[in-house]
Amino acid sequence: MSTEEPKSVISFVGGRRPLYVEVMEELEKLIKGRKLQPGERLPSVEALTEILGVSRSTVREALANLETQGLINRKQGSGTFVSHSSGQ
Repeated sequence: MSTEEPKSVISFVGGRRPLYVEVMEELEKLIKGRKLQPGERLPSVEALTEILGVSRSTVREALANLETQGLINRKQGSGTFVSHSSGQ
């Protein structure tokens, strides 16, 4: 029976920087590279944890930092959206 942990799609897990920073940078690249358009809804925290292979707290911390930077807007009950002022 294998007890292998799921692999993260985040490329850097060297332990030098917090993992939420890596998640934040990946999402920031998608936003600034226009792969996520202004006004577009991001996947839920639960979906991002599955996609990225990280914990909910890691995703939440990354999203909180992106919100502080003005790249996303979080609306309780509606979701998380790419800011209309992002990527400029």
